[in-house]
Amino acid sequence: MLTFATATLIYCPYGSGGGDGPSETEHVTGFHWLVPLLGVSLVTALTLDYDSFVLTRTVELRKRGFSHRMSICKAVSGTGGVVTFAAAIMAVAFGSLILSPVLMLQQFGCVVAAAVLADAFLVRALLVPALMAVAPGAVWWPRRFPSRRDIDGTPN
Repeated sequence: MLTFATATLIYCPYGSGGGDGPSETEHVTGFHWLVPLLGVSLVTALTLDYDSFVLTRTVELRKRGFSHRMSICKAVSGTGGVVTFAAAIMAVAFGSLILSPVLMLQQFGCVVAAAVLADAFLVRALLVPALMAVAPGAVWWPRRFPSRRDIDGTPN
């Protein structure tokens, strides 16, 4: 939502369209129909990919015997560099489409680059760990929370 709002401010500066676009010669009246379709699909796939790194690492640490909160902290700090660097590369790659003379590619590059950066720096770094810490039961649903008994057969 944040990324489409950002792109709307850039490509439709007067609200519902009718403003001048990034170039003086092109009249922009809204988004190309493919931008939301492809943008949401690609960003959803990338978001799930990044979050699977964090959740997989959290499960590994939990099975090693770390507490729930400690496993979240270690998972986010352990995967942070890889995910942030991958997001930066993706943002530069898709952001370069903004330089294209084709308006649809400009819009697509803007949406995807902004979404990847928002996911890496806001969602994956802040929102997901906060929600995992606040609702530990919901994190592991529909399966059980990995407990000490699951690890070595001894009670907690």
